[in-house]
Amino acid sequence: MATLQLNGPIIDHGSDWADFKKWLNGTYGALAFTWTESPEAYVVVAVDGPFFRTVGINKVDPASDDQADFEAAYKTQPLAPKEARTKDGRLVVRDSTANRTTNFKLRAVSFYTAELTEGFHNVNPVTGADYGDVTMRLFKADGSEITTEEDEILAVKTILDFEPHYNYEIIGGFLDIPSDLKDGVTDAWYISAVGVPDYPPEYFGQIDFISEVNIEAVTSARVTSDGRAVSFLPYNYGGMPHTNLLRFIIRHPVGVKKRFQLFIEHFV
Repeated sequence: MATLQLNGPIIDHGSDWADFKKWLNGTYGALAFTWTESPEAYVVVAVDGPFFRTVGINKVDPASDDQADFEAAYKTQPLAPKEARTKDGRLVVRDSTANRTTNFKLRAVSFYTAELTEGFHNVNPVTGADYGDVTMRLFKADGSEITTEEDEILAVKTILDFEPHYNYEIIGGFLDIPSDLKDGVTDAWYISAVGVPDYPPEYFGQIDFISEVNIEAVTSARVTSDGRAVSFLPYNYGGMPHTNLLRFIIRHPVGVKKRFQLFIEHFV
C-alpha cells in the first residue's frame, strides 16, 4: 500500500480525483503537492496551509480516466520540496506574515452614505476601470432595501459589500472620518464589519471583525483596525459563493449624505 508520513490534520478526498485536482490546477488553489505509489494505487498529497489534502487513485489496466489524467498531467511535475535549501544544501529560513499569498495590496473605496451611486469610486489603477467587486446598498428604518434615488432620503443604513474576485488574506484597514463628525454628540453614526455574512458560524461565517464603533467618539481622524495575524478568505471556496465577502455597515441619521474613504489592507 502507498503511504506517506504526514504530521498534521488531514482532509481526505477519498478517491475523488476530479475534485481534488481543482486544488492543484488553480480552480480552488494552486497547492504544492507530492505523491507516492504502490503496485495497486497512487496517493497524492497537497499542502494547504496547516492541512494536508489527500486523494487515492487506484491503478487498473487499462488505465482509468483519473489514472491516465494524473500520469499524463501531474505525475511528471516536480514534487513539492519538503524543505527549501540553497544550492550547497543549507536550509533556507524565511519569516512570512502571509500563509498562502505573496503580495501586499491596499484597496481604497470612497463613497457617500445615503447614496446609491454618486461619489462612488473603486478603480483599478492598471485598467482604469471599476474593479466591479464592491456593492453599495441602502436600507430604511423598517429594514426594507432602497432601490431608487428618490428614496435615498429615507436611508438610515448604508452597506458596502467587498467581494474581490481573488483569494486574499485580510490584515486590517482604516476609515477616514469626515471632519465635521469628529467630536460630534449625536451618537447616531456607527460603523461595523462582518466577515462572510452569508454563512453561519459553524461554516466559519458571520465573523464580527469590527463591532459597532461610535464614529463621533473616535479621537483621531480615522478608525483603524489591525488584525496583526492574517485571516485567509478564498474566493468561491469549494465552488460556493460569497466565501470571501466582507460587509461594512454604517448606521447614520436618516437621509444624511457624508463622504467616507475605506482602506482595506490585505495580501494577495
